[in-house]
Amino acid sequence: EMLERVGLTGWGEARPRELSGGMKQRVGLARALAVEPSILLMDEPFSGLDPLIRRQMRLELVELQKGVHKTIVFITHDLDEAVTVGDRIAIMRDGEIIQMGTPQDIVMRPVDDFVREFTLGVQKTKVLHAASVASKPEIIVKDSDTIESLRSLLDGSDSAYAICVEDQGYFKGLIRRETVDGIKPSEKKPLRDYFDQSVEVIPSDTILEDLLPTLIDSDHPVPVIDKKNRCIGVATRRDVLRVIASESDD
Repeated sequence: EMLERVGLTGWGEARPRELSGGMKQRVGLARALAVEPSILLMDEPFSGLDPLIRRQMRLELVELQKGVHKTIVFITHDLDEAVTVGDRIAIMRDGEIIQMGTPQDIVMRPVDDFVREFTLGVQKTKVLHAASVASKPEIIVKDSDTIESLRSLLDGSDSAYAICVEDQGYFKGLIRRETVDGIKPSEKKPLRDYFDQSVEVIPSDTILEDLLPTLIDSDHPVPVIDKKNRCIGVATRRDVLRVIASESDD
């Protein structure tokens, strides 16, 4: 079972010399998991691997952790690696923890010059979440509102769309200006009948690197929702480009 979890199905009878470096690391991980520890300590486990295999192992470890639900203490001198695999990061100097927090906390709010210098090379798009760039939509309507009230809001705005929510803020859809322009005054359907509920939404904890492809393919700002499906704002290409531009300034 453990070999299957670490991607080594069918290799149970193989000898060490028949395994690649990455496969040997998987064997070590399978052995550690087999005894069902409550905490797993990994001391620079991927440092001897080539860059391509190392990146692959990082991602596999993240996926594996989601399945086994174990606390993993991962020691590394590579902050990019820490950002990839860690929910929380502790920065140590001279044997003492000088800052501990989420990757976003560490990169965006360093406590001193040492941490600031240590994080300079980290790409913010790998750390920041969609929630950090989400802005309030210019027009928000509720599913109980009328077409007439939405027309009035659009007439006083340059926005090409409106975000539609329920009374508690739960995301219901998006309605475009051209859709509203095409509704005849004689039509008496409720506003909710015109919502586009097929638009792609992004969870608030999505990192910007994963958000970019959705923004590129979208003809409108992308709604950002929390774990309760409440719309906390929208993300735009401009918002993400601003973050990327700030990295160039740094």
